[in-house]
Amino acid sequence: VLAEYVTTDAGSGCVHTAPGHGLEDFQTGNKYGLEPYCPVRDDGTYADDGRVPPELVGVTVLEIDGKNPANIAVLTILKAKGALIKSSTFEHQYPHCWRSKSPVVFRALDQWFVGLDRGGLRAKALASVGQVKWIPASGENRIRAALEGRPDWCISRQRAWGVPIPSFYSPSTGESYLDAGVVRHVAAQVAKQGGDWWWATDVSQVLSGAPVPKDWPKDLKKGSDTLDVWIDSGSSHLAVCAIHPDLHWPADLYLEGSDQHRGWFQSSLWTAIAVKGAPPYRSVLTHGFVVNEKRQKISKSDNSGKPQTADDYVKKYGADIVRLWVASENYQSDIPISDAIFETISNQYRGMRNSLRYQLGNLHDFNPSTDTVPTAKLSLIDRWVLVETAKLIREVSDACERYEFHRAAAAIAAFTTGT
Repeated sequence: VLAEYVTTDAGSGCVHTAPGHGLEDFQTGNKYGLEPYCPVRDDGTYADDGRVPPELVGVTVLEIDGKNPANIAVLTILKAKGALIKSSTFEHQYPHCWRSKSPVVFRALDQWFVGLDRGGLRAKALASVGQVKWIPASGENRIRAALEGRPDWCISRQRAWGVPIPSFYSPSTGESYLDAGVVRHVAAQVAKQGGDWWWATDVSQVLSGAPVPKDWPKDLKKGSDTLDVWIDSGSSHLAVCAIHPDLHWPADLYLEGSDQHRGWFQSSLWTAIAVKGAPPYRSVLTHGFVVNEKRQKISKSDNSGKPQTADDYVKKYGADIVRLWVASENYQSDIPISDAIFETISNQYRGMRNSLRYQLGNLHDFNPSTDTVPTAKLSLIDRWVLVETAKLIREVSDACERYEFHRAAAAIAAFTTGT
């Protein structure tokens, strides 16, 4: 078989392909009709499926004390058969789990998917994008690209926790069964008895009173798959806005980091289009991320002693200065933070505060009912200040309506220090 990831400048030009163990291998195998054979069980050992050599059955593919028992066993078999031409070690890159930092074993397993092109779901989602106000406007292109390029959504996970997928399977055939009426029955029971009901209840009791399809077999067992957590977060508009008496659907605004075009914004849109046929939000605002003075990501593991949270800066500079810093930055890009920036903001804050204190001092004994002067009798400079104040109010109001708070902060700073 042929594949684009085979290079002409490295290796032999022949690459081992295991369609049951790796995304690129699976895609190549799917292209050429190869079986995605996966002999590795959930515990990381080779299965006794009649196809695995007896010497490998039960042997783990996971590393133990820096050694891989499966690799050793395979080399032993090849050597015994006289089929081992050469054996050597070399360094290469290999994917690791971001959480445990351990090597990842890829396995092709049966999963549940949402067919995004079935029933015109993708087309409907793309058509709805124009109904939403995207802030900044570039967000519209990002969400469109995410929707267009996404493959079918794998919504099942094999985890010990999470929302269960109320599916069933036949032990004799391995066939899986899922039905909307049964799902609604299970959901109603979980709402009454709690999330553990599914896990703790026998399958016969789970199906008791459910509208079980007539063609389902009798020897059913409960599935153990859980839902992708993006289904959870992507359904929040239905669980909160759609049913809370003080809220409304769709939401006025979704606000998150710019990475959520491929996350929460997208998953929420899929579920809303599927259930209600419309987007779950009227506006979507995305912001950048806080970075240090070198525009590097701020890490919790940084032991430099520098402040790492907003609370740290509140303790050092005060809440008002932190608020002014937030309002002054253009959040559409990444937001730098440092002591030098806060010193500048502090000086700006003091200028505003001193101007306001001066004005409040002038108004100490002012009584609007007796001391107000008609506009026509005001001095030229007083009328000029009133005009500038009216301009400021309009500009600040417009900036806030557009969520451009940095414009509002800049206008107020210019007015209080220069007018």
